[in-house]
Amino acid sequence: MSIAISLGISSAVAYANNAVRDSCHLIDALVEYGSKGAVEQLASMTSNWPSDLQENLNLSITAVFDKFKFIQGKVFLTANFGNLMQEHLLVLDVTEIGVVYVRIVYEQFGESLKFSHITIEDKYEKLIEKAFAQPPELLACGK
Repeated sequence: MSIAISLGISSAVAYANNAVRDSCHLIDALVEYGSKGAVEQLASMTSNWPSDLQENLNLSITAVFDKFKFIQGKVFLTANFGNLMQEHLLVLDVTEIGVVYVRIVYEQFGESLKFSHITIEDKYEKLIEKAFAQPPELLACGK
């Protein structure tokens, strides 16, 4: 099975006050509650988005993540341009199929980084067609 989803939304509306915290919370939500948890976490990460964009994101995320049972995950930093931009790679262990990869881009807007873009892929070869800006660095989420 091959899945891929890429959602880019206008960068002028959503804030992520703490990108690492948001990525870690997204993993926790997926493991604990599946796609429903992901939708709730993404809603908090996109709280200033127009409702139609949030609904499109919710429908897309639900359609993809409903297929999976998430066991655990890790967050890696794959791009860090200070307070201007960060990219995180979420590597998620999924029952029956192995691993799902989620790339999230956070970009500067105003005084904070904001959630900007998400890409989901289940094939590593497809994931790395777009190179990482730096070698992946494991980020500590903690519990």
